[in-house]
Amino acid sequence: MKPTIRDIRRCYSKIKQLARTAISERDYNRAAGELALSARIAYLFNWIYSDPETDDMIRTIGRALFVEKPPESRQTARYAMYNSFGRENRGLTQQYIRALRALQVEFLYIFEDRSKAMAGVESDLAACGDRVEIFEITPSLPTTEQAKQLHRKLREYAPQVLLIQVAPWSVTPLIAFSALPEITKYNINLTDHAFWLGSGIFDRNIEFRDFGWTISLEKRRFATSQLFMLPYYPILNEAPFEGFPAEVPVGSVKIFSGGSYYKIYGGKGLYFDLVKRTLDENPDAVLLYAGDGDARIFREFIRSNGFQRRVFLLGSRRDINAVFRACDIYMGTYPIGGGLMSQYAAVNGKPVLAYASEKCPSAFVETVVCHKARLKITHTDVESFARHARALCSDPALRAEEGSRLKQCITSPDEFAEGLRNLLAGYARPHSGSRVGIDYRKRLDFYYEAENSNRWSEFAMLLLSQYGIWAFRYFPLAALKTVPGTLYRYGIEQFKKYLKR
Repeated sequence: MKPTIRDIRRCYSKIKQLARTAISERDYNRAAGELALSARIAYLFNWIYSDPETDDMIRTIGRALFVEKPPESRQTARYAMYNSFGRENRGLTQQYIRALRALQVEFLYIFEDRSKAMAGVESDLAACGDRVEIFEITPSLPTTEQAKQLHRKLREYAPQVLLIQVAPWSVTPLIAFSALPEITKYNINLTDHAFWLGSGIFDRNIEFRDFGWTISLEKRRFATSQLFMLPYYPILNEAPFEGFPAEVPVGSVKIFSGGSYYKIYGGKGLYFDLVKRTLDENPDAVLLYAGDGDARIFREFIRSNGFQRRVFLLGSRRDINAVFRACDIYMGTYPIGGGLMSQYAAVNGKPVLAYASEKCPSAFVETVVCHKARLKITHTDVESFARHARALCSDPALRAEEGSRLKQCITSPDEFAEGLRNLLAGYARPHSGSRVGIDYRKRLDFYYEAENSNRWSEFAMLLLSQYGIWAFRYFPLAALKTVPGTLYRYGIEQFKKYLKR
């Protein structure tokens, strides 16, 4: 038995109460830990997209730690960028670093944890030369000491603008940011589909599509004047091609698909229905899937349909750009679409085969690809999708034509840099984005579907890692409904790994 939405909300409220208690006792490190946990749970299930109460608690901690002082004056404009990730070819880290370099501005780059930074990020920073100053937070310090370290550095550098890309549950930097009213804080909203902390702390929000703009307006309490639009392009790596499994026929039509497995679990199994129909109706086609997470449902689909020589799970691939070049068609995920993967398809001139519900605009490929031209890509009807699949599989010329059109639609690096210049200089007006219809109830239902059992397991492990056996005292219903099953599944998986040794 899984918890109800009422159980989750009670759990969330209890954790916030524990945070309030810790604040009243001036145990700010414990309070920060409770707030981070509450944010992780909200991010898992997304019945809310922001929470003014948690933001207020973060500000309370900031006021307790820092004394307001007048900022140092600067003659020239300076900028800073804070990043929780430092991931190569993922997120928007490299796009913004390259744009700042192209604009030839001085900026401070702050690593939350430099040990997690990828080589590509370090290389882009090195290319900025003496225009960039790099600062590292010491991850071994307690939360409050990290916040003090960050606050002190930003006071010393005194940027006019701070670009922020943080994890949805990053409490530490928000404590420091909340006590720096003189700095204009721009949040780079990459996680536009889910809950994140800080909407009451950021001054402005940079969106990349109307879907995120709508949620920020309707659910995050941003005013229209605080929202800006800056579509992005994908960072391409040139890792050498690692090849495909030997069983993949040389002359086959290679349909590539990919993303974390949770994106295709749910939606009543429609993604798998689409795959099966596409392969049944196109005997020369094969599907190659790159992704990470729990593959058990996918493996069972392959076994039950006898697709061992038609569907191939590639795992995570560092040579993702080379994989796209070696394939013929990209098939989008459902019920959650993959924006970055669709962009890779576009820049590599590959046609996109995509399905989405009319009530789920976040899954429409057009929102992340069609920056400079309006194209009709996403199907909302299964029969239309199947016809398009047959046409693409049977006609190489059509594949080339559609791929070429897509390639011309996406924002270029130069256009991205110019957009950032206009935004930071105040030339860009807030984007009066087109409000799109969003079925929030349907999105919430997705997170509660039984097929997403890994989400419940993560919820249980969060409670256990924070509270141990005390989880059963603080959250008796939620813990009893999730922890035993999670531990049982974890034990079975560990036992299977032991047998394979």
